[in-house]
Amino acid sequence: MFAITVPRVTDVVAADARAPLAAKPDTRHAADCTGRILIVEDDPDLLSLLAEALSGEGHSVMTSADGDHAVAIASVSADAPDLVIADYNLPGSATGLGVIAALRTRLRADLPAIILTADIAPATLRGIAASNALQLRKPVQLATLRDAVQRL
Repeated sequence: MFAITVPRVTDVVAADARAPLAAKPDTRHAADCTGRILIVEDDPDLLSLLAEALSGEGHSVMTSADGDHAVAIASVSADAPDLVIADYNLPGSATGLGVIAALRTRLRADLPAIILTADIAPATLRGIAASNALQLRKPVQLATLRDAVQRL
């Protein structure tokens, strides 16, 4: 399960309804960085949503539904990812932590990573902390994910 919070647009009543309202420039993303993000998520709807949201922020996004495919596409891509967002529980016995470790080894880099999970078992949380990955709990708010991506 996941949730998205979308701001509501309120009606604006102009003093003179015939006069067009001036567009306000959106400057909140002006200082944001963009990069190459690899998303590893086995839920196709969530994978699509995350890819669309992050692409909309200007990021170049690669997607994979499983760990082996993620390592393969990151290894052959001309541009290695700058960040990995992975689900903790992946198909088979794979975990997002295993994918991140494999990518870091293959790319010989301390790749920043975010683990998305609803599993809050102490052993899971300790494993995520030990892997030097940021843990975000599902359902994640899009603004929370966006802020984490910008920090990393």
